[in-house]
Order: sequence, then structure tokens, then C-alpha cells
Amino acid sequence: MKVDLIKDYMLSKQKEINEYNKGIDTSIELNGRRLTNLAVFRIYVTEY
Repeated sequence: MKVDLIKDYMLSKQKEINEYNKGIDTSIELNGRRLTNLAVFRIYVTEY
């Protein structure tokens, strides 16, 4: 969140993931969506 290049992406994607996870059973972590390092890195490289 501290990197300006990806700050907007991180905020919007985290909001999207939280909304998605509200509608499903997240007692088992595999059921929910998460933000991955690879996805964040891909956005960083694209923005750079």
C-alpha cells in the first residue's frame, strides 16, 4: 500500500475481494479469494 504505482490497484482489488468473500463461507480459507504476490507484481511491472 505504500508504493504509489500500485496503491490505487491495491485499494480497489481489496474492496472487490472483500465484497466477494462476504457472500461465501470463508471458514475454510481455500473457499475465499485473495490477492496474490504474482498479481501485485504483474501490476507493478505494468505500471512501471
